[in-house]
Amino acid sequence: MKISRIVLVVMFVLMAMSRATQYGQAQTGDVKFEHLTIEDGLSSNFTMGILQDSRGFMWFGTRNGGLNKYDGTEFTTYTHDADNPNSLSNNFVWYLIEDSKGILWICT
Repeated sequence: MKISRIVLVVMFVLMAMSRATQYGQAQTGDVKFEHLTIEDGLSSNFTMGILQDSRGFMWFGTRNGGLNKYDGTEFTTYTHDADNPNSLSNNFVWYLIEDSKGILWICT
């Protein structure tokens, strides 16, 4: 009885370790990386924060260039507009965070 318990415990530990190493490994597939610059439509080459949101859009917070959204083909730029109270409060975007509800928080 005692030996069968030890065997079960050892088997459980080995299975748990197998699972842990399986999930701890890096991705082995091909990774594509592009350099995006002002020639591609980015408003500034000085990027402070980068985020890929839950819908797949890439967001770039720039230094004095505002907020840039990249959909995979083109950029949309959001900047401060003194006449629009719903615009960014500043064009210097430090951080970008998406919360669990999918709301994008922008630190300027």
